[in-house]
Amino acid sequence: IEKQLESLSTRDIAGPAWRDYGSVYLVEDRETAVDLMDILAPEHLEILTNDDDFFHQNLTNYGSIFLGPWSTVAYSDKGITGTNHVLPTGGGARSSAGLSVARFLKPLTFQRVSKGATPLVAPHVEAISAFEGMSAHKATATLRINRFNR
Repeated sequence: IEKQLESLSTRDIAGPAWRDYGSVYLVEDRETAVDLMDILAPEHLEILTNDDDFFHQNLTNYGSIFLGPWSTVAYSDKGITGTNHVLPTGGGARSSAGLSVARFLKPLTFQRVSKGATPLVAPHVEAISAFEGMSAHKATATLRINRFNR
């Protein structure tokens, strides 16, 4: 890191950033590395190992992943390799992904339950709702059971 900073024109910014916020994690095996990275959920994750495919297949929480010695964050950040630079930060990759065309789509969900499914569904909703103290939810399931049984 010190060698890299010597020739970096932004060393006066990068040096303190590394000193104050940089970190290195040493782990015993690749499974632990995957577990750790999935907890940290980094914005950018460069993988340079003798088995990059293992990490690609097993990591699930990252903003964008860069596999192998010929990949670099800069290729993505400058829009050359097609991935987006708008990525979740601060561990946000545990629950979110980078900006994509999907963010501009509006997925609509629906449900249609048949009368015949009522005895299979409603008792579970009653039990869960009662446990949660949600009496109105429980009442809507009970109402449907009563209608079904008439």
